[in-house]
Amino acid sequence: YLFGSVLVSHGSVLEADGSLPIKIHVEESKHKSISIGVSYDTMEKLGSSFSWTNCNFRGMGELLSLNADFSKKVLTGILTYRKPDFKKMNQDYILRLQALREEIHAYLSFVYSFVNRLDYQITPKFYLSPGLRFEHIIVKRSANSGTYNLIGLPLYLKYSGANSLLNPTRGFQITYQLTPYQNCSRHQVFFLKQKLTPEIYVPIAKKEVLVLASRLQLGSLLFAAQKYIPLTKLFLGGSETELRGYRYRTVGPRNRANDCLGGRSALYWTIEPRMRLSKAIGLVAFGDFGVVSKKSYPNPFAKWYKSVGVGMRYFAFFGPLRFDIAFPLNRRKDIDPKFGIYASMGQTF
Repeated sequence: YLFGSVLVSHGSVLEADGSLPIKIHVEESKHKSISIGVSYDTMEKLGSSFSWTNCNFRGMGELLSLNADFSKKVLTGILTYRKPDFKKMNQDYILRLQALREEIHAYLSFVYSFVNRLDYQITPKFYLSPGLRFEHIIVKRSANSGTYNLIGLPLYLKYSGANSLLNPTRGFQITYQLTPYQNCSRHQVFFLKQKLTPEIYVPIAKKEVLVLASRLQLGSLLFAAQKYIPLTKLFLGGSETELRGYRYRTVGPRNRANDCLGGRSALYWTIEPRMRLSKAIGLVAFGDFGVVSKKSYPNPFAKWYKSVGVGMRYFAFFGPLRFDIAFPLNRRKDIDPKFGIYASMGQTF
């Protein structure tokens, strides 16, 4: 943020033309900042993070940032450049370089990506973001290992009629993500990945002390056999956003050796009654349901996985802090833990 404080005041006497003089006093915040953090969860264990940001790069309000995260399972570094109001108002240009090493139960992967995109706010409620992505992916220790060079054209559309970003209590929003990929490696195949996510928030008590929140996620991969698609691009359930409680990114089809194969489609549904106990404390119960299939479209007749849990919310001045504990109801022996613990900022969705 460019400004640390903004003070708006006015005079006590009207001008001759009847107008009231307005005074605006702004103070710039420090342009450069450094942050260091530590974290712990049942998936990644102990982790740390580092970030450096210059929010007024080149003196034109442009942002340059470097972020790094270190944990037992994930190592990532991201360099981001953002130019606000690029060519027109409410249109930002984003350039991002990322290196990622991810070692999980399903695979060991190395992903190097270059992304540039435009973030355009068409109306106060409607967002559009087209882009161009280049990725070099190496997958090891998996049911389908290999090296891939991908060119993608990601398109992100979002309509938000919810009343808040971090703590919505009424309204709805819908997000659609579409990315056509061309694999330029040995097997030069084309595939299309898409994901549709509607969310709805319904207050069922006065003053919104009780809100029923629900989200549906539909994912599909088209036009290519599963063996030609990187495992990192396939659908695997089990994370803090779907099927909480299960081992991270392991829910889905498996081969005879019990290796994760991933799916070409997924269907996830989450329902959360959210109760506000006081101004600062909230309580949540939730149920997660999901199915991952080899077919290109979600198969509601395949095996469903289910989990339930409870969570607590602390409503700080900048938004809610979340703490959830989830229990997998279809726990797989020697794979899933008895429960999972998740902590982050903001509601689940």
